[in-house]
Amino acid sequence: MVCKKPVDPLDGPPFIVGTLTLLRQFHTDNLDKFLALMGQYVRATVCALAGSKDKSVELPPDVINVLVFLEEMINFGKLSRKAVEVHVPGYVFDEFRRQAPKN
Repeated sequence: MVCKKPVDPLDGPPFIVGTLTLLRQFHTDNLDKFLALMGQYVRATVCALAGSKDKSVELPPDVINVLVFLEEMINFGKLSRKAVEVHVPGYVFDEFRRQAPKN
């Protein structure tokens, strides 16, 4: 995860672990609903980009942040990738890394 402003103090892993902790305190359906909402945001944005006349295939930074967040959530939460691929197409999930900023 990358801050919009470099001076903003955002530490991604504690934020992701905290989100997972919060979601796991409730019924498992809540985690599924969260993943569905995040996936809907990614799919809607990708569809809007595909429908635009501009043929550049660059994903907006917000979508890249969501995909990085989901990828890290899979790693920290020991979730299956298939649980996320139900909501985010696999090709989007595979190809976003080439546009993500290198750390």
